[in-house]
Formats: sequence, structure tokens, C-alpha cells
Amino acid sequence: MRALLKHLAQRNLLRGYMLAIPTGEAVAKELRVRPLTPEQLRQNASPELVAALDDLDGTPLWYYVLKEAEVQGNGNFLGEVGSRVLVETFLYLLRLDDESFMRRPGRDWTPANGVRFDDRRLITTLPDLLAFAGVLPIGQDQAGLPVFRKVKGRYAGHDGA
Repeated sequence: MRALLKHLAQRNLLRGYMLAIPTGEAVAKELRVRPLTPEQLRQNASPELVAALDDLDGTPLWYYVLKEAEVQGNGNFLGEVGSRVLVETFLYLLRLDDESFMRRPGRDWTPANGVRFDDRRLITTLPDLLAFAGVLPIGQDQAGLPVFRKVKGRYAGHDGA
């Protein structure tokens, strides 16, 4: 497994270089957030990794995002740069999608309104979200079997909603 992960890291570095992806520090600067310090980037790193980082002019973005999550989110959530990259990616995709709430004319829904089940209950938890997506049941039928959410007669998750 260690050898596989080493190859994955090498491929990520090469891909980032070939695509001229900016460094983590450059992205942080562009987003106007305080970049991680060299000490934070090297914290808990092997001597080999520290030496490799010392040879580079900036930190590869993929490593930066992972280290940022470790430093700022204790490895449990993304940090400032990683979160922003993720959100900006989703916003870009929503703007391109003709079926997105952001593109449909006459729709007045905003994220502030929240998302609701058909019975108007607000979706507030992760299990609620999974039930809405059709992954978890929304209840049971008379025989005690699980019932999953449907949209236009099809199970949620298979309708593009």
C-alpha cells in the first residue's frame, strides 16, 4: 500500500506540474487568506518529504490542501483554501447546468430557503439529506418495508434531482 501511495503522490506531482497548477501559497494569496507557514507545511512530515519541499519553489496544491486540512481542521474538514476550491468548483458547475436553480428562469429559490421534503419538513441533518437523495428510506410501508423517496414516479437519485 505504501508503494502504491508513493506512486500516486508522484503522479499527482507530475500532473500538477504538467498542467501548471498554481502552488498552494499562490492560491492562498489569490484568495487573500493567510498561507500556511513553512513550519506548518513540514509538521509531522518525513525527512524525505521535508527535503523534497525544500527543493520546490512553493507547495504543490494537492499537498497544500491536505496539509491545510490537517493543520486547520485536525484532518476532519478542509481548511480555507481547500474549502474555497471545492465551493468555487460547485458554483462553476451549477452555473453551467441548465437545470440548476441558478439558471432556471422564474425560480426564486435560494440556498437561504433551505431544501424541503414533499411534506415541507426542512432538511437539516445528513440523514435527512441522504433520505432526500434516495439513499436512506423516508419511512416504512404497511408491511414494514423501507420506502424511498420518488420524484416523478422514479426513485430519487435516478432522476437527476
